[in-house]
Parts: sequence; C-alpha cells; structure tokens
Amino acid sequence: MRHLVRALVTFGVVGGVLAYHRLRGRTRQAFPPPEALIRDPSLRAEREIPFERVPNFRDFGGYPTQDGRYVRRGLLYRSGALNDLSERDIAKLRELGIKLICDLRTDLEASELPDVPLEGIEYWHLPVIQQEESAVKVRTFLFDRYRLDQVMIETYRTFVREKAHVFGKAIARFADPANLPALFHCSAGKDRTGVLAALLLGALGVSDELIIADYTLSNFHYAAFRKSVEPQAHRLRAVRLSIDDIQPLLVSDPSYIEAALKAIREECGSIEAYLVQKAGVSPETLAQLREVFLSPSPS
Repeated sequence: MRHLVRALVTFGVVGGVLAYHRLRGRTRQAFPPPEALIRDPSLRAEREIPFERVPNFRDFGGYPTQDGRYVRRGLLYRSGALNDLSERDIAKLRELGIKLICDLRTDLEASELPDVPLEGIEYWHLPVIQQEESAVKVRTFLFDRYRLDQVMIETYRTFVREKAHVFGKAIARFADPANLPALFHCSAGKDRTGVLAALLLGALGVSDELIIADYTLSNFHYAAFRKSVEPQAHRLRAVRLSIDDIQPLLVSDPSYIEAALKAIREECGSIEAYLVQKAGVSPETLAQLREVFLSPSPS
C-alpha cells in the first residue's frame, strides 16, 4: 500500500502536466468514514492479536461454517508487513509457534522493506503481482484519481481472474499440517492478504456474510495506514491529491471483496470450483484443508 502511494506520486510528478489538463475541473469524491465500513465490530476482540510494530495481525480462525463446524484457531494468521519487528514481536511470533511465513508482496516491496529474518521459521516469498504490473496499476490510479473506489473494485476482480494460480499455491501449502502454524501477509494486510483469506474461508464453508465482515476488520487500522503515507502528503499535493483523495487505497471497503466473490461465481459458479478449475487446487487438497482446519466445536 505504501509502495503504491509512493509510486503514484513519482509517476504523477513525471506526468503531472498531462494529468492536470485531463483532470482539471473534476469534482473530488466524498467517501464514507472508515469506521462505517466495518460490518461487525464484535468480531475483532476474539481474533486480533496486538503487536508493537506489526499492523493488522489477527487469527484466521474462529468462524462457524455453514455445515455447523468451526475454523480452528491457532493454525493460520494474517498481518501486514514484518519489516520492523521489535524484540517482543519476535518473541510473540515464536510463542505462536509460526513455522512458515508467506510474503505476498512484490519483489521491490520485499527488497526495500524486507521481513526481519527469523531463525527456524521458513520465509516464502510468493508475490501476487510483479513489479511491472504494479507500474500499470499506478498509471491507472493516476488517470482515474477521482474514481479510485471503482479502480479498486476492478483491481480485486483482476486479482481473482488473473492470479488464481498464486493463491492456489498458498492454499496447497496451508493444507499441509507440516507447515502450520503459518502466517501470510502483504504490506498492510488488507488487499492481497484479504483476497487470500476470503478464498480460504470460502473453501472451508464460511458464509459470504462472515467473509465480508472479516475483511472489513482491517478498517480498525485505518489510522495507522493513513499515518504511514502522511510523510508523502506534500508530494501528493504536487500532483493535486490529498490523503483524503486516496482513501480508497487505505480502506477495506466491502464492495471490493464483494466484487471479487461475484467475479469468482460468474466465472466458475463457486469458490470450490474456482480453486479446482482456476487455482489448480486438487479436490484431495481441498479435502485435506478441511480436515486440518475444521472442528466440530469452537476452539
């Protein structure tokens, strides 16, 4: 998320004159406050784990499924980047027994702000998008700066339409109990991480309502996301943008993940069919995933 804002500014300075003439006179869009996007605030307390320097860290489990079972806790976690761990943060990761960390960021993000190396914990870099794709995305953001919410919706559709194989690789590894407990993350832990979490929960039989509610919990961290881009506020102003203008980049709007779920069903009919047909996850792996992650009672 921060790298995208930085790249947006850099490209905007280069193309600023063209952007100015194209966008001059357009009305800035007003967005709802981030807290209004949170579907069920009560879900936060039972799964969020506080860290000193890791944003948006929470347990993946605890949700009921539509067939009466529950997603086990303590097996899978999600978060933002791990590039600034404190000693207490490191100790907490070890207390959780993390064996595998899956980093969904681009090569550039992972090299500029690398995760703190942790002895005895496997680090797996699995970029959802490549750097050249990120550059195309930045140009789209620049020229559609006053409809960024719609750009984000299309970004999520693109994730599920074009990156199924990446998500499938992650799901296959998480289905193997030898890799658990595991943690997956991107930059803020809301977009790429949010799509992977939605696919996993859907594969386990969690309802769309809960998937969407879980996704919106990242909005509790909006203040931190906004603070992370404040040092670039003066550069945003140089391309006639404010932090308020880029709010769609900083929030987890339910319409984003709803668009991804809709695209999956339009193309394949169900999340399970999508994972088998598009993501390359075998029925046997899906069965193993459910055996590992599902419990007859809350845990």
